[in-house]
Order: sequence, then structure tokens, then C-alpha cells
Amino acid sequence: MYPVDMPTGYVHVALDRPGYGLSDPLPGRRMVDHAADVELVLDHLSVGRFSAFGWSGGAAPALGVGARLPQRVARIVVGGARAHVDAAVFETGLRDELLRDWEKNRADCETMARLYRQAPDEFFTWMEKGIGPDDLAAFRLLRPAFIRSYDAAFATSGEGWFEDDMQLVSPWGFDLAEVRCEVQLWHAEVDKMVPVTHGRYIAEHLPRSDPHFVGGEGEGHGTLLRLLPEMCAWLAEPLLSSQG
Repeated sequence: MYPVDMPTGYVHVALDRPGYGLSDPLPGRRMVDHAADVELVLDHLSVGRFSAFGWSGGAAPALGVGARLPQRVARIVVGGARAHVDAAVFETGLRDELLRDWEKNRADCETMARLYRQAPDEFFTWMEKGIGPDDLAAFRLLRPAFIRSYDAAFATSGEGWFEDDMQLVSPWGFDLAEVRCEVQLWHAEVDKMVPVTHGRYIAEHLPRSDPHFVGGEGEGHGTLLRLLPEMCAWLAEPLLSSQG
């Protein structure tokens, strides 16, 4: 989402999860299945050890990579992460809504993706309804970055969004206790999209978590991404030292 200067010889590799961008949908996949895609791509690129990053809907797949590729993952950063549907902190209303009618959820995701492509201003007006007043100004400031992201994500459909929702309320295929590498976790205290209780739950169940719960005016679901350069530096640190 943000341009980041990586250390010489290191690159950022980003994969479109199934249904996003030009990636074909793959109904029935689990959060942990992303690890196999990552492994395939990194093998093709002759990349050995690496660090992983996942924000919001990308957090659980990133943790799944850590669970399934423990010998290769050095560190992970996640933020704005939602816990599994079985966690006590998961909102009952959202759980019921997602599980009650999957096809309606698919249609809703497609409708909103189409709205973004046809009338992005209306889409962002809709999004802002779920954003707290404290971080609304920051969200609007970051809008160009969100546009670059959504242009790619919704290029063909909203299926990726729907599949993310379905994976969230289906078995993930791994336990948080299996993620043995260092994990830096970020969550805004006043996140209106994913309550901070989710971040606290995940931090408590990871063997090696370094949680950062950030309060204050102007902080929300996406605003902490302004710290992405520092996060990337932390992710790269053990990779640099292993080459030193």
C-alpha cells in the first residue's frame, strides 16, 4: 500500500489471494492454504528465509504461513487482525450474519466491489460509516493509498472479499500456538472495523508476540500503516544479520 525502501538485495513480494485482482477464485480454501502459494512463489524466485506481513484480512493468512513454514519464516508483522469465529471476542451479530446466508454475503460483496468500480466516491462514503470520528480525517488522508489497493483488489469482482469472509468463519487449518516465530502485532485501541479485543486475543495466544496497542486521537484500522517503514525494518533485521 505504501512505497518502502527495502535494504539492498531485499524485495517485497505480494501475492493476490484467490479472487482478488487477476487471481482465480478458489472456493473452500482455508487461511492456512495461503502458505502453499507463498512457498511455491518463493521457491520459483529462489528465496529461502523470509519475513511476512499481513494487515486486516491478510493477518490470518500471514500467521498461517508462519505455522506451516516455520523453518523459513523469520518474523511476522500483523495488524488490525480479526480472531477466529470460535473466539469468545468475535461479535455475535457478525458471526450470525456471515453464517446465516453465504450467498447473500457473496452478492453483497459483489455489489460493493461493483460500486467501487463504478462510483468510488459512493463506496468511500459507505466505508466511512464504519469509521470512528477520531480516525476519519486520517482515513481521508490515506485515501490515495486505499485507491491503489482497491483498484487492484476489485479489478474483476468482489469474490476475494467474499472468500475472505468465508475463511474467517471456517476452520483456519492451524492454531495460533503453532506460530513459533516472533510476531509483532499492531492494533488501534479505537479501531471501529475490528475491535481491539481481537488483537488482544491473538496476542495472548501467540507463543512469541510483541503487541502494540495504540491509543490516541486519529488512530484507526488503517492509520497505523504510516509506520510501515519501521515495520519493514524490523522484519528485515534478522535476514540482514543472517547475511552479515
